[in-house]
Parts: sequence; C-alpha cells; structure tokens
Amino acid sequence: EVIQELVGVAVESAQEKLTPALKDDQFTGLLDALLDADRKDLWLCVAILGYTGIRPSELSTLQVKGGEATVAGTKRNSKTMGQSAKRRLIVPLEIEGRGHEGQRALELFESGLVRLPKAIRNQIARVMDASHPNPTDSFQAVGKEVRQQLKRFDHWQNLIAAQPELSMYSLRHAFAFRSTFGANRLPVRAAAKLLGHHVATHYRHYGGWLDQESTREEAQRFNDAVAA
Repeated sequence: EVIQELVGVAVESAQEKLTPALKDDQFTGLLDALLDADRKDLWLCVAILGYTGIRPSELSTLQVKGGEATVAGTKRNSKTMGQSAKRRLIVPLEIEGRGHEGQRALELFESGLVRLPKAIRNQIARVMDASHPNPTDSFQAVGKEVRQQLKRFDHWQNLIAAQPELSMYSLRHAFAFRSTFGANRLPVRAAAKLLGHHVATHYRHYGGWLDQESTREEAQRFNDAVAA
C-alpha cells in the first residue's frame, strides 16, 4: 500500500510540497477578510478547503446531500489509474468560537445560495462536463484557478508576504494540523482517512510542521493534564 501511494502518475501531489499549515488564527482571519470584502464566493471555497482538508481539485467532485459531504479522489497513481474513483466521506473539523462555520459552508454549497467563484466553476465544468466547449481530462486547472483567486486577494498577499512558504495547500494542511495536534486531535488513522491518503503519508509529512512554538504548547498541554 505504501508503494502504491508513492509510485504512479502525479496529478497534484507533485505540486503539494511540504508547505506549512495555516494556523487557526490565520485561517479565520482570512475568512473574516473575505466576508468584509463581500467575497462570499471565495469565502465558500476557502472555508470548504480549510475546514475539510480536501485537495483543491476535489472541489470538482464535491457532493453534499442532507448536510453530509463526499468527494471522489482526483489523485491518480498506479493503483487508481483506469478505475472509477471511490467516494470518501469528508467532515469539517470546527474551530472554537466560529459557530460550526465548516458545516455551515457545506450546507450553503448544497443549497446553492452561495456558489464557488465563477472562474473555478468554469474549470470544474471543463473536467466534469463532457459537453463543455473546451473540455479537459486534467483536474490541474481547477487547482490553478483556486491559486489565482487567492493570489488576487489582498489579505492573502499579506499572509504570503509575512510567510512566503505558504501556498493554497496550506489550507489542506491547516486541517491536517488541527486533526493531529491540540486538545481535540483525532486518531491518526481517522485523520488520514478524511484526508484521503495513507497513514504512512500522514506520519511522513504532517509531523514536519511541529515547530518550536507548537512543540512547547504540546508539552505544556501534557504537563497541565498531569497536574490536573
């Protein structure tokens, strides 16, 4: 299984380098700035990516029915090439004080009251709609358009200026960090399942974001629990 994860045809995985995760305050600050700028369409995109951890290309296959969301994987490797993609359950991991914002974003997506940016929807249609006048069989254009939308937004530009290593994958990694570290962490197998990758991938990559500040917080949390 590990070999199948590593060997194959790269679609987005080659682009998804070990970029740092957005911390919760950075993520929620971005969401608030999008609402302040009346960019509810891009807010919906960012909220779904950051709260559920799906890959940008997986917006193409996102379905929400009765508030429960699934995606079909867009990552192709030697195990999945030539097979119809299986759907996997995705669940938002909420942030304290945000009023179940992740679930609200999924419900808005289902209702159609708020839609993804038109340019992103067009790229999704190119890969998902066989009747599109300019079709493609690659999901990469969806991710590229998400990146373009973010690059044009002032608050995102400020985040990049302060921390140049950030990328659109920092939204996915925000979910991975939230699921793995902190008081409300998930079992690693559950986190990996939600993210749609192997447990070995989770251990190999996501532990790399445990910076000095986070390490201190984890140790302090442990000691506080012992004292309690």
